[in-house]
Amino acid sequence: MGDRAGSPDEHGYVNIVIGQVKYKAHRLAWFYANLAWPVDDIDHINHIKGDNRLSNLRCATRSQNLANRRDYVSSTGFRGVTTTRTSSGRVRYVAQIGYISPLEGKQVHRFLGHYDTPEEAHEVYELAAKMIHGEYHYGTA
Repeated sequence: MGDRAGSPDEHGYVNIVIGQVKYKAHRLAWFYANLAWPVDDIDHINHIKGDNRLSNLRCATRSQNLANRRDYVSSTGFRGVTTTRTSSGRVRYVAQIGYISPLEGKQVHRFLGHYDTPEEAHEVYELAAKMIHGEYHYGTA
């Protein structure tokens, strides 16, 4: 009594066992506060998986939840940017974005162009990500 319920798993999410069934604490918090089981994902706004305060939780589609990940960065050091070589051997930077289409319910990839610098490519990616993901977009601060 008075102790915090549950224990963290290997991914940092807190699990709580009720009647021999394991639940994620953030989904239980949402359920008890809203008296409805979440249909989609529950997103941790501040990216801390064990922070289950209601002010840190929001309903999200899978695509929105994935858009709010901070750990997805390509080898260029920029999210949404990869490299390619021209036929002359020159390095170009490719901007592209992937998301789950709400209309089709499947993964969609969009090519956003070739650029001379990774910064230019990333700027285009950021604009597209803000348009597609809105408040769920994990920006670069």
